[in-house]
Amino acid sequence: MHFETIIWIAPVFFQNLADKPSLLRTISEQKILTNASYVLQCVVQSGSQPIFFEWFKDNQSLTSAVYKIESHRILSILTLENLQTNSSGLYKCQARNVFGSDFIETNLIVQGLFISAFLFFNDSLEPSLSGFHPRITQREGSNFILTCSVIDGQEPFNFVWTKNGHRLAKDNQSRVVIDSKPNYSLLTLLKLISSDSGNYSCSVSNRFGIDSQWSVLQVKGLMICLYH
Repeated sequence: MHFETIIWIAPVFFQNLADKPSLLRTISEQKILTNASYVLQCVVQSGSQPIFFEWFKDNQSLTSAVYKIESHRILSILTLENLQTNSSGLYKCQARNVFGSDFIETNLIVQGLFISAFLFFNDSLEPSLSGFHPRITQREGSNFILTCSVIDGQEPFNFVWTKNGHRLAKDNQSRVVIDSKPNYSLLTLLKLISSDSGNYSCSVSNRFGIDSQWSVLQVKGLMICLYH
């Protein structure tokens, strides 16, 4: 007789060393005003190193000689500054290794300013953040990266990250890394464990106001089926 046993374990003990890249899904469309900045992130959830990144706009390759592109082992960031209407387009990030590739796409729509009696200066605005995915599921042992990107408002900005309403800071084991730039902040959780599950929120403020976004992270163990 054959029967199936299902066991939940952490993938740190059973890793497939021949994986193609798997990228964190992002929002498919983003609207933004002219003259603003926007940060696109490409995050590897799993995959064998080395992994190489390439960015495209409307199927045309983008180079670091013209665009601000920063790439690391599991992360690539494309920063777009002083956006104009001709910056609109379909932006694509492709990650590849010897086993295959994966890609994500975001349709960026840059809109002109609507001038009214109530709006005299574009730079005198409260901050506005790019939207987060409401729910994200990742495996134990993987790395989690969340970008809090300001798409409108006047600098300087102050970023605050929280988990379940409690402020986050870099921990003693350095599993939590917060890297804030003038117009975006990166939250990185290294080697996820089940207790990392929770509601993660980023708040940004300036002298005109505040905005926030949140995402619920669910960390799952690796399920292995054993047959006898």
